[in-house]
Amino acid sequence: MKSRKLSIPVAGISILLLSATLFSSCKKTADTITGKNAKITFSVSNAFNKAEGDDFSLNVGGATFDGSSVDWTVDGTTERGTIVSVTSDYVNGGKSNVVVASVQKFNTGSVSISSFNIGGAPFTVSYKVEVSGEVVDEKSVEIANGSDPLTKHYTL
Repeated sequence: MKSRKLSIPVAGISILLLSATLFSSCKKTADTITGKNAKITFSVSNAFNKAEGDDFSLNVGGATFDGSSVDWTVDGTTERGTIVSVTSDYVNGGKSNVVVASVQKFNTGSVSISSFNIGGAPFTVSYKVEVSGEVVDEKSVEIANGSDPLTKHYTL
């Protein structure tokens, strides 16, 4: 009995392998997407006094590629799967170099910073917003009695 060799053109194999590679690389998963991280550092001067009508609020949240909420740390304490709110109670009497940072990489997020003074001594709010190591904004603002409120919103 005579054996027969199967002959497949080299070009055909090349096209088949190239197609398989292209189609398998089209779908991105959470493992292949790098994402971004965020870090917000802020200070409120010691003249801040909630009892005198001073107010401060920082809210930050984000979503991962699978739609779940991002975990955040506030001065090293982890807040899991939620929007983090740092309010007047936390900064009453002043707080320096508070760090709020994402624990894992995320797809989208936002941070809002607001403050006003309706009767107390002037105080200062300083903040720096960073996304993936790049500074988005950095400011120091004096909040005096009757001055315009500080309201900032950043898409992360």
